[in-house]
Amino acid sequence: MTNAIRLKQVNENNLKNINVEIPYYKHTVIAGVSGSGKSTLAYDVIYASAQRKLLDCMSDQEKIFSPKMKQPKAGSIEGLSTVISLKQIKPNHNPRSTIGTYTNIGSFVRNLMAMHGQCRCLCCNKTFAQSSVPALAKDLEALPPQTVVEVSFPYFLPNEATGQGKSKHCGRKATAIST
Repeated sequence: MTNAIRLKQVNENNLKNINVEIPYYKHTVIAGVSGSGKSTLAYDVIYASAQRKLLDCMSDQEKIFSPKMKQPKAGSIEGLSTVISLKQIKPNHNPRSTIGTYTNIGSFVRNLMAMHGQCRCLCCNKTFAQSSVPALAKDLEALPPQTVVEVSFPYFLPNEATGQGKSKHCGRKATAIST
């Protein structure tokens, strides 16, 4: 495994056949005079390469909504991971906006959790497997008679007067009856 980002023979805009090694776990600054290729190195080479690598892992439907990044002119690029690029401006002035809303990363995180996430009990840390409604019904039918079961889920109630909403918790207790 590599311990740095390694760029070899980069030829993009003002960058002419340069080799760069950026170590992991160190604060690194790209500095130079105006026109020396700082932004080209950061955005057009490193960011574009990492974004292309990320997009290669996505489905065709997700690729449609993602910006197309051109392949930088470089001999080799090693050690890149996923990156997020933040501009120095706020796109809107909503106080509830976060880096997640600016970057639209929420859909990627949802997809990641849907594919690889695990459901765990907050009390005992037990991992639960995904289940379908028929499998859940079968599990409930297999419980001993008079077993108390609570089925609950969160739901959202809009407040008509203010337009704001409140999150509530709905739960019902039932006794399993054997047939």
